[in-house]
Amino acid sequence: MSDDTANQGIPEPEGHSEIIQTGYQIGRDNIQTRIGPFGLDIHNPPLSLFAMLEGLPLAAITSTIGIVLVIVFFVTSSDSGSLVIDTITAGGKVDAPVSQRVFWCTFEGLVAIALLLGGGLVSLQAMVISTGLPFTVILLAICVMI
Repeated sequence: MSDDTANQGIPEPEGHSEIIQTGYQIGRDNIQTRIGPFGLDIHNPPLSLFAMLEGLPLAAITSTIGIVLVIVFFVTSSDSGSLVIDTITAGGKVDAPVSQRVFWCTFEGLVAIALLLGGGLVSLQAMVISTGLPFTVILLAICVMI
């Protein structure tokens, strides 16, 4: 393509002009993605809570409360999951042996640790989706049969 056809309708600048090549990309390099004294990346989902709280007053206190709430959420979710698995493996008995419940809690924690160490959060999320999707299909089939 010649310069005549490439610049149709665009007037040439007056005077001397020169194109300077830079590594700057409009729309990407001009957006600040790291904020605060710790340089948190606002586009990193695991840290986005802290990036948001950093702009609010009492950021250290609210971040600590956020960490405690996330830990409480994970512990209660894990406990509920272990209770369900324990009840299913005990044949529906609610008062199953404590050692069986401890086994399921430990096993569930070890699987989560292995997945986090092996492939990080992505592998843990993939495992949750791959085990939850077939269960969803089973639940939908049960709903249709009822």
